[in-house]
Amino acid sequence: MAERTQRDLPPVCLGFLMVFLLAQTVAGVSVRSCAFQLRCTCITYSDGRVKVSCNRQELTTVPAPTDRNVTASFYLERNLISNIVPGSFSGMRKLEWLSLNGNKLRSIAAGVFSDLPKLQHLDLSRNKITSIAKDAFRKLPRLEWLKMSQNRLSSIDGGIFSDLSKLGEFFLDGNKLTSIGQDTFIGLTTLRYLMIHDNEIGTVEEGAFNDLTSLLGLHLAGNRLTFLDGEELVQLNKLAYFSLDNNPWHCDCRLQKLVDYLRQNRENIKTPSGQAAPLPNCTTPAALLGQNLLSQTEDTLQEQCLPSSQPPKPSPPPTVSQTTTTAAAATTTTTTTTAAAATTTVTTQTTATPTTTVPAIPSSSVTMTTALPRPVVPTSQPTRNAHSQKSVKPTVSQAKESAQWDRCDKRPLIVALATVSTFAAVLVVMVIAGCCYIVRRRHSGEADLQKDNELTEELQFVKKPV
Repeated sequence: MAERTQRDLPPVCLGFLMVFLLAQTVAGVSVRSCAFQLRCTCITYSDGRVKVSCNRQELTTVPAPTDRNVTASFYLERNLISNIVPGSFSGMRKLEWLSLNGNKLRSIAAGVFSDLPKLQHLDLSRNKITSIAKDAFRKLPRLEWLKMSQNRLSSIDGGIFSDLSKLGEFFLDGNKLTSIGQDTFIGLTTLRYLMIHDNEIGTVEEGAFNDLTSLLGLHLAGNRLTFLDGEELVQLNKLAYFSLDNNPWHCDCRLQKLVDYLRQNRENIKTPSGQAAPLPNCTTPAALLGQNLLSQTEDTLQEQCLPSSQPPKPSPPPTVSQTTTTAAAATTTTTTTTAAAATTTVTTQTTATPTTTVPAIPSSSVTMTTALPRPVVPTSQPTRNAHSQKSVKPTVSQAKESAQWDRCDKRPLIVALATVSTFAAVLVVMVIAGCCYIVRRRHSGEADLQKDNELTEELQFVKKPV
């Protein structure tokens, strides 16, 4: 019985083919080659709709079909199409799904989709789009799903999507957007899911989400946000899940509203797939680096906004001119006060001894090479008054000033001594050199004279007759 059963079974591949044909028959679908493009495949449904697939055919332009019954969907994925112009989809007024995923598009011109009034799904992801014309998405009243992920968009003009009155899901993740303006998403009152994660967004302007009254999911993870006003999320009454992780948050008092909102809606912090998302962490200030944003207390956030939290800048040390002026002024005041007290106490003298006031030395006249006069430290003078018999001790500031003046007095003296010593040494060397020169010249003259005498004697001896 087992041998008969195995012999009656068809091959595996034939079985799969029969199952596929049965499924296609039940669904009323037939597969055939498209007449307008041999490299494309057409699938016709029982209701007459046609699905066209031209994926991976190295197409550089949108093919123009002769069969105008393309009413279901049109797939042009992973080709080499770099430009689409108005009229590229003429005759496909019943098209509901269009995919240009994975091509080389760099821009979206105005009116390129104006021949598709029934289009519901549009996939423009994985291209190189850097700009979108103002009227690129006009005349698309039924568009519900728009995907522009992983392009090169750095900015979006306001009002470009305002005519998409039925848009429910919008994917802008994986671009290079730097900010979200007040009118970027204006008019999208039916939008339920907004994916703008993994961009370079550093600023969300006030009121950027005002028109998103139906929003259920918002994903801002993986951007460059340091601040976000919590009121922008509070007004989204239907928001069911969101993510804010992987941003360089600056944790200070400005984030208090956002922290309060996150604590109240912690269960809604989820990824686009519905799983629990990581909690946002602080990046700055350095004292809070890596700490959970939700764990920060109100006092901690307030401390980061206090000016006193910053250490005071150290005051620069006083210059020589300031020290000189202060010492001179102190000397003048002390001398005058002492003289006045002495004049008042001594009543038996008929004439008071005149006091000398030391003028303040201007800072411009004080240099390091000029010997500065040492400030006079007041000392107690014996007088007939009992109060004047107490010794006056110099204060700490006066002692410091005196030490400063001592250092200033020694420097010019050292320089002068060094100069005199150098000059004396040079003079001694010159004298010694001169004496040596004179002695050498004298010895040289005597030697020459002796040679001359010897030569004269030799000549006289030669001239004598034999």
